[in-house]
Amino acid sequence: MTELVASFVPVHGSRTFAIEYRLWNHKWQAVDVADRPKTVLSALDHCTAYPNVSLLLQLLATIPVTTAEAERLFSKLERTLTAIRSKMDEQRLEALILLQVHRSDTPTVAAIIDCFATTAARLDFIL
Repeated sequence: MTELVASFVPVHGSRTFAIEYRLWNHKWQAVDVADRPKTVLSALDHCTAYPNVSLLLQLLATIPVTTAEAERLFSKLERTLTAIRSKMDEQRLEALILLQVHRSDTPTVAAIIDCFATTAARLDFIL
């Protein structure tokens, strides 16, 4: 594990990380199990004295747990890009997929109609 960590540890190398990790581990062995951090983010709050361990915890916090979100996105892409829509340009395809992915954030039809109804008309009719 130390060789893998060495590529992420900034300046002092894997030896310093190994020492920091042992100190970090010893610190939490002295604490009751109920009082130990339960998540990576809560562990980061207690990690100010250990910069290399903190860096590793930050990396761990950014790694996704599953690939389900990416798989759902590709599934929506396959549904959206059908034979009928195969000539669609990239900008429109991206907009349609964003609408599908963020469906809960999209406004309702009634809200869009109300928005257009309250704005002043921009057309000037020439008689």
